[in-house]
Amino acid sequence: MNKFYPGSRISEDIFQILLWMMAWDEPVSKISGCLKLSTKTVGDHVKAIREQMADYSFAHAPTLRGTVQVDTLTYSSGEHTYLRSGHRFPVRRPIAMGFMDEGKRVLVLTIPDREQATLVKEIQDHVEQGSQLITNEWRGFKNMARFGYPDSIQIRVGLGRGLRPSGIGECMWDFWRYMERYMGVHRGVRSGDYIPRLKECELRWNYRGGGPLDLYKEFIRVLTERPLGVRSPSRLNR
Repeated sequence: MNKFYPGSRISEDIFQILLWMMAWDEPVSKISGCLKLSTKTVGDHVKAIREQMADYSFAHAPTLRGTVQVDTLTYSSGEHTYLRSGHRFPVRRPIAMGFMDEGKRVLVLTIPDREQATLVKEIQDHVEQGSQLITNEWRGFKNMARFGYPDSIQIRVGLGRGLRPSGIGECMWDFWRYMERYMGVHRGVRSGDYIPRLKECELRWNYRGGGPLDLYKEFIRVLTERPLGVRSPSRLNR
């Protein structure tokens, strides 16, 4: 019986090794070879784990406070091209919205547009009122004092660049670059996998200080609390 995935044919011991190798970001092909499992079996399990972690993250998103950076990531016409297996293909992706607190932990989610009503709703859902927001000059971030954030600051950023305030160390621009590099190493991401991959980047960024061991412990904690096959309403399929 596998308590982390009751419906799996993989034993619990083997499943934990899979989680450990996933924490080290090993490719499916290497995990498959080490565990002597088919690539499809490993791929299906890795995808299920990734989706469950993303689902859990959406359901347990923290409320941020203090000084919080807020930024969005968009692509021309909503499309971006990735290189995969030597071939280019278009990927339509939702707009990403990111928050970074004073501890440099990030929270990322997706939004349908960058209109002020959409941005304000997400900010009010995830940032305590009275906190200081640092944003770019996009019109959707203007006059945030009206919505409970009187000390908000808007800074000018170059065309096509993310939010990079000076004098505060790591910023949302660093996370966006980290995310793009990560997805690039994996030779692109299919549109249906974009949101789970986005949340995986959030998880890896937030646990990068403790390395794979801390990430593995988080996998174990979440999957013990919510085994694969148990889902809650979330934004995963938006």
